[in-house]
Amino acid sequence: MELKLHPALQRAQLLAEHKRFAEAEREIRQLLAETPDHVYALYILAEILLEQERLADAEETVHQILHLEPASAPSHYLHARLLSAQDQPKKAIEAIQQAISLDPADPDYHGIHAIILFSDRQHNAALEAAERGLSFDPEHINCLNVRSRVLFKLGRKQEAVQTIDKALEQDPDNAITHANYGWAWLEKNDPKQALEHFRASLQLDPTLIYAKEGMTEALKGRYWIYRQYLRYAFWIGSQSKRNQWIFLIGLYVAFRFLRSAADANESLAPFLMPLIVLYILFAFSSWLLGPLGNLFLMLNPYGRYALSESDRRTATYVGSALAVSVAAFMGWAIMGNEGLMALGFLGFSMMVPLGSMHHPDKPKDRRFLTIYTLGLLLVGIGAVGISLLDNSLTNGLSFIYLLGFMAYQWVANAKIMQ
Repeated sequence: MELKLHPALQRAQLLAEHKRFAEAEREIRQLLAETPDHVYALYILAEILLEQERLADAEETVHQILHLEPASAPSHYLHARLLSAQDQPKKAIEAIQQAISLDPADPDYHGIHAIILFSDRQHNAALEAAERGLSFDPEHINCLNVRSRVLFKLGRKQEAVQTIDKALEQDPDNAITHANYGWAWLEKNDPKQALEHFRASLQLDPTLIYAKEGMTEALKGRYWIYRQYLRYAFWIGSQSKRNQWIFLIGLYVAFRFLRSAADANESLAPFLMPLIVLYILFAFSSWLLGPLGNLFLMLNPYGRYALSESDRRTATYVGSALAVSVAAFMGWAIMGNEGLMALGFLGFSMMVPLGSMHHPDKPKDRRFLTIYTLGLLLVGIGAVGISLLDNSLTNGLSFIYLLGFMAYQWVANAKIMQ
């Protein structure tokens, strides 16, 4: 027990609480140099590494802990957090269930169990896990917060708000609770109230990504059209993966049916064309409203600071593609070269992959979509080059580009939904 109260551990814990992770790690490693198998020091080191998302280092430390204490609930708890951060939800669930089997009355373990299930879109199971944790501690902040998030996803908004109110009552200075309230107001289509809670959250924890993302959505939500997009985004996000695919494929099948009917029956075409145009506008807006909203924030002297580095980069790419498109269409109107029209279409269509290639959560999926986008751009540039030389709108490469562009939307949806 004396080692557990070692001054180096006390200093490290205090430094970690203030997010001075480098100094905290230095204190711990100095102690571990003297006592390599000090389990409590290893626990703190693992927490510090997980907070910094240094997963390779955290994995080494967690495995060392598991080797030293394989029958310890905290060991499996840390292992579950590591596996969750590594995007291995099934293994993470097994690990946290092992921790719960060793210590079933700890609400922290049930809270993490609920979070992992929630991130894996197992909403009903996540609610059960959160409520099990609350049965041991009715005021447990993490369980209250994840319960409110799950209830929103299940459409039980009144219960969700009551849960957040209880969490705020227990801990009014909890950054995550304020961020949850911000997202709740966004779901209720009130970005003004949402902004107040996101500001409060970021004042308490300026590094909280959950609150930063909410802040950017709330800022964009001041515009009517973006609020309608948010309604759709919240609705589709609350559906299971299966239902999301049914909805998207169903819309596409309906679009193809309407096009075929309009081509086959000229008398019906005037009535069907508005529906066809509406689908096309919906399809493009669902991809473009997010990055275009970020572009507007980029142009705002205050809004740009709410964006992450990735969002600013994406907004720059989309803005550049839009500028190329507008300039090319203007050039075509003046000069009449069909190749400039092709360039205009290329710039406009490339806004979709450029605006969405960083959306997937998994790094390997982001890399895949980035490479796909680069390949698509190169094919498109080749097609435009031929069109400029031939003064023609289409050629063999342009058809390859079109097929690649259509396929991208399905591939990207699959990667993002994962």
